[in-house]
Amino acid sequence: MPFLVAEYDEGPSFATRKVSRPELDELLTRGIESPLAKALGLPRVFVRPEALEPCAGNFRNEAILYLMADPATGEATFPWTSGIGKAVVAAEHDFTADDAKVLHTYLDDLMTLYGHGEAEPSALNFQTFLRVGMADPSKSHLLRPRVQLRNIKTKPQLNGTKGFALRHIDQKFEIRIDDHEQGIIVTLDKLLLLDDHDAPVTPHRDLPLGLPTLAHVPRGRRPTPDPFPDYRTEIPPIPPEHFNMWK
Repeated sequence: MPFLVAEYDEGPSFATRKVSRPELDELLTRGIESPLAKALGLPRVFVRPEALEPCAGNFRNEAILYLMADPATGEATFPWTSGIGKAVVAAEHDFTADDAKVLHTYLDDLMTLYGHGEAEPSALNFQTFLRVGMADPSKSHLLRPRVQLRNIKTKPQLNGTKGFALRHIDQKFEIRIDDHEQGIIVTLDKLLLLDDHDAPVTPHRDLPLGLPTLAHVPRGRRPTPDPFPDYRTEIPPIPPEHFNMWK
């Protein structure tokens, strides 16, 4: 069964690519995780450049630049700021060109807010954007179920808090609580599924099994991430003065 990933190119332009399981494993193990996607409640979204552009001038792949921005500042650092051409973005779940377009639209607006000092990247804000801004958000691979925590004995202060179920991990779920930067791992019996008005879904239904899982992630130790594969010797190096210009 093929898996779906998104190609990011200058423009920006986006295309869906079908990859095999070994190809997806390579992307997930050798890519670099997007820090801003993680801040938006989309953990384990990996970027893997496929081409360095040996050109002078202000060349940059804006869509990739946004993904690799620091959530605290909205700014990316070298080498993402120069010489990145086409790249592939993959996740534990299917990630298509349509998903890439929606995410880029949100990030483009978010960058404007960074310029005004008003950016608040969070799962709550992004999931609200999906539900309000999309004609049919249910078709997006980025949508996450709204949940409420319950029956938690170790940290009873969390009972009643709300958030989003990000992914499924070995019969448990990673939850991003509203206004929290870190996730919490809980079992299904600790969760109550909510509708878009934050009311319990009746009759009660379990979380959808279509949530991202760790099934796509190869086992074993992750190698040291290297965003630049072995094409370094195939493409002429970018002139040093180009690097100095855009540091």
